[in-house]
Amino acid sequence: MGLYSNFLMAFTRSKATVPIVHNVVVPLDRRIFKATKGRMSLTHLGSSLKRHVMQDLLLTTTGAKSGKQRSTPVLFLDHDGGYVIVGSRYGTDAHPHWSANLLANPDATVLVRGQEQRVNARRITEAELAELWPRLLEIYPNWADYRERTDREFRAFHLTPV
Repeated sequence: MGLYSNFLMAFTRSKATVPIVHNVVVPLDRRIFKATKGRMSLTHLGSSLKRHVMQDLLLTTTGAKSGKQRSTPVLFLDHDGGYVIVGSRYGTDAHPHWSANLLANPDATVLVRGQEQRVNARRITEAELAELWPRLLEIYPNWADYRERTDREFRAFHLTPV
């Protein structure tokens, strides 16, 4: 990993920075992602889109309560023709809102590698997550730290293009 990636990993690992990441970094990243149509994100600033370590996509779900479209950047793993995403919310005790949205309405869209796609989300079982966990930690080792912070099981989903 490069210097910038190492900085991101250290910054997002700290429990003290979670409010900054959640309330400042994620909204800023969402704006950058939308403005560049997925060609730029804070996770790959200073590196080529083709070789950045942490892959992210912009997930747009339908709000479970509001019915409004909600977008958020999410790290992903390419798997079985789709994308695996993990709802860690930096190891806090609450699930990310996007995961509740996908449980209520599994139809969503993603902006990934500059392309928008419609997807259908399927919740991954604990056994599937356990099998994928080593590969997920390769792309984002902080998930191991986040798991230690909470007793909650992370919701994970496989997003299949439709």
